[in-house]
Amino acid sequence: MASPKKPSREDLEKLKLQAEIDKILAEKQLAERQINEVWYSGRSLRVIASTAITAVTIAALFYTYLVRPISTYEDRLASIKATVAEAGLDSLAIARRQLAATVDSLAAQNALSQARLDSLRIVETGLKTDNTRQAARIAVITARLDSIEIEREDELDSAIKALASERAKSQTNQKRVQELAAQVSALQRDIKQAAAEKREIKRIAMSPDLSEEAVAKMLKENSLFCRGNGLAWANLDGEGVKNRYRQRADGRVVFDATTGLLWQRSGSERIGSHDDAKWYVEGLNRYPFADYSGWRLPTLQEAMSLVESSPNQTDLYIDGIFSNQQKWIWTADMLDSQKAWHVNFVGGLCIAHSGGSYVRAVIAGLKPPPPNW
Repeated sequence: MASPKKPSREDLEKLKLQAEIDKILAEKQLAERQINEVWYSGRSLRVIASTAITAVTIAALFYTYLVRPISTYEDRLASIKATVAEAGLDSLAIARRQLAATVDSLAAQNALSQARLDSLRIVETGLKTDNTRQAARIAVITARLDSIEIEREDELDSAIKALASERAKSQTNQKRVQELAAQVSALQRDIKQAAAEKREIKRIAMSPDLSEEAVAKMLKENSLFCRGNGLAWANLDGEGVKNRYRQRADGRVVFDATTGLLWQRSGSERIGSHDDAKWYVEGLNRYPFADYSGWRLPTLQEAMSLVESSPNQTDLYIDGIFSNQQKWIWTADMLDSQKAWHVNFVGGLCIAHSGGSYVRAVIAGLKPPPPNW
């Protein structure tokens, strides 16, 4: 709750004066009643005199506490008004001066802007002139480029027609070249096959049958490992060949860098007789297996170079790089007219018989294949 407003000094003086006036009025009323009752008595005269004195006193108080303060306040108010008016005139004068300065500044800026505008108009006129000249130059260059483009298109059409004609001739020639190349390749394969067959026939005709004694001697001289309890040619002391195999990326053939022999990684799919083995090799050369020709049956010495002194993880005495399907293979060497030597990788030995076996053909005398073979 807000506290009551404290009365000012003027309010207190007014309240005091009002109380005196009320008192004088009450005494006046009392005096009038007395005059009406006994106006002529001495007491009445005293009352009248007292009333007159009181009235004079009230008038003095009224002037002292009301009229004079009001006059003083009016003087102060007039002085304040004069001061305010003077301050207002000063502020107005200052504002007028500032306004005049602002007007002068705006006029100067306007003049500067006008000058800039005139300069821009001059530049604009120059640019329009340059644009007109540039447009004329562009039109000339465009016309020239259009003429060149038309000429180039005509030249291109002529070149395309000439190219099509030459291509037609080239296709005809190329087809003929391809036919001739195919004939040459076929002739080369036939020549190589005939030479291989000739060498094989000559080798078979000139080489006598390979006896058991000759086999035993060959195994010992070349330190080839051969198991077989009871076999006269067994050579358990043989260390075998330290083969260095490389398999081609397609997995069809394996090259031995130690012996220089190229082998089929697998071989024939079925067991066959020795004559069947010869027919199988002939087919390899008729349609060059793995893009090689000159395939033949290996000699016993070549086939025994594959035998390892210990079995691999499939229990075959041959390196695991080869297929494990061909567990025994034919050789070109004969024991007699009825039996041919074959190598058994299951037992790690060689033996002659007239039954059936697989084929793993070989090629000799090749250069080592390239690194990206």
